[in-house]
Amino acid sequence: MKFFSFPTAVKTLTLCATLCISGQAAHATEYVWSGNTNGQPADWFAAKNWEAEVPSTPVTFLKKAVGSLVRSANSEPSGVPGPGDCAIIGAGANVAINQPAVIGNLTVEDGGTLQGSGAVSVTESLVLDGSKLLGTGKVTLATSATIKVTDGGEGVDNLIAKTIDNKGNMIWESGHVTLQKDFLNHGTVYLGCDGALNAVVPNSGNAPKFYNDGTVIKAISIGQSLFDAEFVNTGDIYVRSGQLNVGPSFTQTSGSLNLDGGDVATSGTFEINGGIVKGIGTLDGSVVNDGGTFKPGHSPGYITIMGNYTQTSNGTLEMEIGGTDAGTQYDQMNVYGSANLNGELEISKWNNYTPAAGTNFYLITSYNMSNDFATFTGIYLGNQLYYQLTKSPSDYIAAVWADTAAPTLNVTQPAANTSYNSIGSAKGTATDYYSGVNKVTCRLYRFAVGSTPAGYWAGGTSWTTGYTAANNEKLATGTTNWTWALPSLATGQYYVKVTARDNVGNSVQSANIVFNKVASGGNTAAATAPSSNSASSSTVARLFPEDWPQLRAF
Repeated sequence: MKFFSFPTAVKTLTLCATLCISGQAAHATEYVWSGNTNGQPADWFAAKNWEAEVPSTPVTFLKKAVGSLVRSANSEPSGVPGPGDCAIIGAGANVAINQPAVIGNLTVEDGGTLQGSGAVSVTESLVLDGSKLLGTGKVTLATSATIKVTDGGEGVDNLIAKTIDNKGNMIWESGHVTLQKDFLNHGTVYLGCDGALNAVVPNSGNAPKFYNDGTVIKAISIGQSLFDAEFVNTGDIYVRSGQLNVGPSFTQTSGSLNLDGGDVATSGTFEINGGIVKGIGTLDGSVVNDGGTFKPGHSPGYITIMGNYTQTSNGTLEMEIGGTDAGTQYDQMNVYGSANLNGELEISKWNNYTPAAGTNFYLITSYNMSNDFATFTGIYLGNQLYYQLTKSPSDYIAAVWADTAAPTLNVTQPAANTSYNSIGSAKGTATDYYSGVNKVTCRLYRFAVGSTPAGYWAGGTSWTTGYTAANNEKLATGTTNWTWALPSLATGQYYVKVTARDNVGNSVQSANIVFNKVASGGNTAAATAPSSNSASSSTVARLFPEDWPQLRAF
């Protein structure tokens, strides 16, 4: 009788026996396939194909060339593996599952084959050690389960031609995988080796894809982990060392791609349609940001793109500035290709840093720069400072400028000391050459007439006797050419006062512009300012109620 080497048998059976006596599987049965010898598939559910034993301590057996064992007298060659049990499919074994099956621990190794149309649910562990998974039945790993992928030190690749649905934890320890069906990751995939997942299009069907809406971690190795399949990400990816090669295409619609010390490469294009790309590292390939957010650094840092960077109207680039050193005190994106810009640029402070006027920050470097962002956030710093954004053929620069000049304000309606039969709005213009006009606000005051008291308009039909900005300062529509809708006015005398503010805090106010509202068909001769202790119109303009507290101080 010919046996495999003892060390190989010890390795496999000690692992499975250990699983069977730990945790929930403390009283589980260990099954080893002892069926077919001619390479043809045999039925998983036929008890004659299994040899079973209930171990109380870790045990080892010698494995036959056909995958069966030399058993002790305690062997129980009956029954079929079930939930909580251990099952080993070894060399030469060909197992068919054509109806749903639930198994606690499953090992497929040394060229062993598991095939069929039945769905397989693994509740504790799946070990793929030079295995073949064939057929239409999906293999699902429970949230508490673990997949271990290895070549067993023998250089045997794993062939996965079943759809894998991982809800647990996958540990890729060594070896390569040939993928012919989709891999769905809802749990965690831990890449601890320089293995390759090579997608092969089957004779019929579509190219297989790797879908991640869980977590993928590239760690430990400084080499490359290759996913030569279409990679679709809606979860989280962390690349902490080496390189993660995502093959012919990478599409992200949500989730995150985190460069934590490693790089990511594709032979196609990074399609970022949602989610976040952040961290410090390199994207080896061209990028289209069409709905995602790029955030270089870890407060702050840099991202290098070995290709072109295109940002559409749906994309956002977020940059932090906390000092004058690129990559360590402020974010920078280095594009070794063309940068075609659109969408939003968002600049934020880091460490509460306020730069000095005259400081330049090179946010993007590239071989060629075209177009510009459409919207901007965070470019106004207050304290009369703002970022003036400019671009050259190779640099996108945020230069700190000072703006100490107030806007220029002009009120074209109402005209001072004019009577109106009908007036529905105040109008005018405001300009600011440097930081631009941020907003125009207006207030309306009415003088007392008969039983109608004086007051400030507060919106709708409400008037207040005292003035506060919160209640009585109303936002006009537009800035360069602004309009402010007036309420329906009763006959009487009013004034409008307008304020224009720029984007760095400078402001200017108009005089109190007095006008009369007269009845339809009434006299529209020039208005006269209200008489008060024989004061002149110019004096009255300085003695409105909001000024009284200051006058009392004298």
